[in-house]
Amino acid sequence: MIRWPERYNPERTAVHVRNEMEMPVSPESVWPWLVRAKLWPTWYPNSQNVSIEGGGQDLVPG
Repeated sequence: MIRWPERYNPERTAVHVRNEMEMPVSPESVWPWLVRAKLWPTWYPNSQNVSIEGGGQDLVPG
């Protein structure tokens, strides 16, 4: 679930953009990279200001 800042909530905006990638690899190969949010800017520069609630290096359930 994405917790949008109120001003960026898609329900409040006239335009909402989403980025997607399709890659010829298994989900098991990609998953370790998806949970390492601190490393996202190495392969997706628009994610430079990502922060994890509660700190930590990787995303975790909850």
